[in-house]
Amino acid sequence: MAFGALGVIAVIRFAVRGWIDELYIAPEHNFTYSGFWWVLTPRCPSAVPAARPRA
Repeated sequence: MAFGALGVIAVIRFAVRGWIDELYIAPEHNFTYSGFWWVLTPRCPSAVPAARPRA
């Protein structure tokens, strides 16, 4: 139960500080894995939320 409580606290902290949008929704840099250069970023913004361009 303590692990679940810590997880909830962490999610609330991320939401309050605005880190969800900053780090996951609209990141400045999208790093790729070495050797997977051939995997393209989806053109459809709804396919991967992190692939959405900044407004």
